[in-house]
Amino acid sequence: MSSHRAVMSIAAVLGAVGIMAANSAPGQTLEPGARVYLVHFPTGGSTLDPADQDTIRGVAASMLSHPELNATIIGKADTVGSPERNERLSQWRSNTVFEALVYTNHVPENRVQLQWTGEKMPYLSTADEKPEMLNRVVEIIVR
Repeated sequence: MSSHRAVMSIAAVLGAVGIMAANSAPGQTLEPGARVYLVHFPTGGSTLDPADQDTIRGVAASMLSHPELNATIIGKADTVGSPERNERLSQWRSNTVFEALVYTNHVPENRVQLQWTGEKMPYLSTADEKPEMLNRVVEIIVR
């Protein structure tokens, strides 16, 4: 099993299905009805695999069926590497998801907001300062 598949399996065990349909994600409060979709990346990577592309296609289909929906894409990184590198990496990851949602899947650009946090705002807290593979993620928040 690839390390990316292992991440996906761990996410499933931790309740990724529940997270995707939840009204809140770890560390943040979302308005009622908002959904969080996760796209995971390997260490140092910003390339989408087929499962990630399927997730983005599903988000796009929902947004195209419901013109009132908008998305916020938030790129994140773990603490492997320098803070500057992780800032750029989270930006690259956000851009990758944005391009797939807007240019590949035809969601209008004005309905998608783009953000990135580097390693400063992890998806899951790692109080022991150990790199957390689930923090190599882009959140797509649809509301």
